[in-house]
Amino acid sequence: MAVSTVEILEAFLSRETGELDRIYYEVVGVGIFERKDSKWVPLFEEAEIDFDSLVLVDLDPAKSENLLVKFDSKEALTKADLEPYALEEEPEEL
Repeated sequence: MAVSTVEILEAFLSRETGELDRIYYEVVGVGIFERKDSKWVPLFEEAEIDFDSLVLVDLDPAKSENLLVKFDSKEALTKADLEPYALEEEPEEL
């Protein structure tokens, strides 16, 4: 039996305001979930999201618990606020 793990945690910022608009995570083999009203809810209507109006920031799931608290409290967060929670990019091998 396979163990489900959070594979991807993503923050989306509004291009218009520059503020954090939504947070998604994906559990491999289970699906995609969105943070709403301090809960993770399954994302069923992905086709209705206008991703062109959003800026993606990949987050490190191990570092992001405090970010969720801030997001749930409706704190206005910008890209600079997300930097401590961002997934560190691995250097490309030549």
